[in-house]
Formats: sequence, structure tokens, C-alpha cells
Amino acid sequence: MRPIVTPRFELIELTPNHATKHYLSWFADPHTQQFIVTLAHSLEELKTYIAAKRADEKCLFLGIFYHGSHIGNIKYEPIESSKAQATMGILIGEKDWRGKGVAGEVIMASSIYLREHYGINRILLGVEQENIAAVQAYKKLGFVNYKETPDGLYMSLDLNRVN
Repeated sequence: MRPIVTPRFELIELTPNHATKHYLSWFADPHTQQFIVTLAHSLEELKTYIAAKRADEKCLFLGIFYHGSHIGNIKYEPIESSKAQATMGILIGEKDWRGKGVAGEVIMASSIYLREHYGINRILLGVEQENIAAVQAYKKLGFVNYKETPDGLYMSLDLNRVN
């Protein structure tokens, strides 16, 4: 697949070659650890994880790059074409990029790609209610709450209502 280009970023499908010590260092960050389900502990684990996601046709795993520098990832898994929906997760690994509108820019660009290439009309996500900045950012993009549990808040974005 060709990179998805936004005004500031390139979204590139990750390969095991993208597994670097720098990328792995994101998982040592306590802030990251509290919001990520799968943490890699070695470069080999990270390479294996990326390879597995790349081989899964119900997964789109993209690195977020700024002028060639890997600053985060966005993942859609599972992509359920039969239901026209995909579940999203995003990680801004580089601390300096958090709170700078990265999520909004890459979610909008990648959701257009999903709509055009997979027929996706709805994006789902789960988020910790304590992650107030993320919840507010998602609401600003048009996500709405559809379920609240002790485990977290579940939100959806209707792509038919997005330009």
C-alpha cells in the first residue's frame, strides 16, 4: 500500500524492519504502559508482533512518520467489512508530539482510506475514562459514547457524518 499523506505526516504500513530500539523504548514509558494492552519487551517480540499484524488481513497497522521519524502508530483491528466497521487504537510514542493534534489528523486521513478501500462506515474505540485528554480529543472529532463499563468507555465515529 502507498503511504497515506496528511498535511504533516505520512502513515506507512509497518514492517518488522520498523522495529527499532527507539520504537521499543516507547513501551518503557509509564504513561504509555497504562494505556497499551500489548507491550513488547524485546526487539524480537516487537518484530514478531508487527509481522503477525501485517499478515492479518483484518488488521491495518500504520506507523505515523514526521519527516521520516517514527512518532507513533495507529491500528485498525479488527476490520469487519461485513459490518462496515473497524476498531481503532492509537499510540503517540513520542512525548513531544502528544497534545499536538496528531490523533485527529491521522484518524481523519486513515478513516477516509478505510472507507474507500474497505467500505468502513464506523470506527470504534475503547478508552480509559481517566484518559480525559484522549476522551476530549475523540469527542472533538465526532466520536460519541456508546457504552460505559468498569473497564472503560467505548466510543464510535459514524464516517457518514464526517466530511
